[in-house]
Amino acid sequence: MIGADIRQEQPLLAHRIRKAAMAGAHVAAINPLGLGLTFPASQFVDTPAGMLKDLAAIAKALRKRGAGPIKDLIAGATPDPHHTETAERLRAAGKSGLILLGGLAAAHPDFALLKAFAYLIAEAAGAQVGYLPGAANSVGAHLAGALPHLLPGARPASPAGLDAVAMLEQPRRVYLLWGLEPGHDLVNPSLAASAFGQADFVAACTAFRSPSLEGTAHLMLPVAAFAENSGTYVNAGGTWQGFQGAVAPLGEARPGWKLLRVLGNLLDLPGFDYTDSAQVCDELRALSNGVRVNNKPRGKFQADRRSVADGLIRIGSVPIYAVDPLVRRALALQRTRAANWFRVSLNPEEAKRLGLVEGDGVEVRQNGDLARGQVTLDGAVPAGCVSVPAGVAGSELLGAQIGPMTVRKV
Repeated sequence: MIGADIRQEQPLLAHRIRKAAMAGAHVAAINPLGLGLTFPASQFVDTPAGMLKDLAAIAKALRKRGAGPIKDLIAGATPDPHHTETAERLRAAGKSGLILLGGLAAAHPDFALLKAFAYLIAEAAGAQVGYLPGAANSVGAHLAGALPHLLPGARPASPAGLDAVAMLEQPRRVYLLWGLEPGHDLVNPSLAASAFGQADFVAACTAFRSPSLEGTAHLMLPVAAFAENSGTYVNAGGTWQGFQGAVAPLGEARPGWKLLRVLGNLLDLPGFDYTDSAQVCDELRALSNGVRVNNKPRGKFQADRRSVADGLIRIGSVPIYAVDPLVRRALALQRTRAANWFRVSLNPEEAKRLGLVEGDGVEVRQNGDLARGQVTLDGAVPAGCVSVPAGVAGSELLGAQIGPMTVRKV
């Protein structure tokens, strides 16, 4: 597992992995945080830059050389017995071996390099590569063409559009936000706030009001919440799962597909004459007929190294009950131990170096953006890093989930 906090990201899959581990499977995890797992695993815990070194050491133990930045990393790697054991177990497993990339990998500034390493190692060991979906309908979004490089039916788009980060780095005049809160649901809230602040108009289609949206959107359109409309999920295995609304939407809220249909009609766009959500699903099914969900890479990775090795690096994992507007408002979930809050977690040695102790008040900064919290000592955080969760109250104005951060006592 690479950059995957499996119990937070995919609890059901974590249970399956536990069952496999109890049956004798070997599990290894390469992460920027130590994980509290319920099964035995070899954990490689290092800074984001150190994760690349661990992968390079495993690749070298498998006698792979690579190209570009990967070649240089592998050439400088020195596998230790744990790297060698992981490589040998992967090779022995062959097609039964699986390399999984998770949410912390996707937030890593060198995600392209992590993917390149994953496929290189998989090729050497005969293993497979998989991804932990970032949301419940990530595969459905892929099939629907809700990605810049795809059309409906997962057909290649030419030319490709801009991804979310590009749309923030290259500010647009108009933004349409769908079911998200800018301070919680984007990988870099600070960048988003700057982009939206420069826009002529921002419209938000949402089931919830929040200070984050009210400070961003010129107009908010109410859409039905979960269980108030019908739809279809496509799970990580590619299985289509339809559902019906359990209750009617409140007030003036409307199912999202109806709102988009009306916007399409007002703009005189073709293909917006649906009368039922089932028609949308049936059309997409037809376009997706024969499409096999797979993780084969398309083209080559743009593997320019971006990780910063010097200074303190933020690790901003998203707690399980902070992943969307609905669970953030579920009071019962927020009272559980799995819920998290804004805190600044440091390795005890790192805290000592900074002159900090448990409970100290500190301010953290990313690119000039400021937040305040209390210090928690945590041996699961590697030296050189500071764990500050994303998606929780207090993190709304900070920058990238993984990136340089300063910590100062107040």
